[in-house]
Amino acid sequence: MNKLIAKTQDGTEFFHSKQNAFFASANVQKIADILNKNKYKLKDGEHWHVYDYNFMQDGYVEQKIYITRSGKIKAAYIWRLKTNEEALKMSNAISENQAGTIKDNLHAYEANFETPFIIYDSASKGFEVYRTQEEFRNGQGYVQFCYNISYLDGWLYGAVQAKCKQIRSI
Repeated sequence: MNKLIAKTQDGTEFFHSKQNAFFASANVQKIADILNKNKYKLKDGEHWHVYDYNFMQDGYVEQKIYITRSGKIKAAYIWRLKTNEEALKMSNAISENQAGTIKDNLHAYEANFETPFIIYDSASKGFEVYRTQEEFRNGQGYVQFCYNISYLDGWLYGAVQAKCKQIRSI
């Protein structure tokens, strides 16, 4: 189950920051405790608090926070690709040229499968592809990790070709 970790002021936990908020699906309280212990982006009288997920949070939460296998805390930007037009608006992670690269294959993928949920991980500079947003929220692993935009485009193309049984031996 997805949770929200957000910065709040002591005594007013019913309010939280919309700019300093992360989704987390595992080790949620542990992450909040580490952030508080290290006073990550905190001023006096502030702390990190865990909240239950609410669909309204999708409108302002832009990052997922998690603990890596090596024990480090990382945050990754969440990109919700619902239409080709939204792919073109991903200016922080994908240039207009890169968005144009995946446009056609993303459209074909959406026509053959569900709309994918794609996250750009700035730390590894790659893209995590989930089948659906719900799979991401439930903490299920990604279907594919793509190291760059060309790899993502090729993977989208290959998935459609496999679905349509268009694979040919070399």
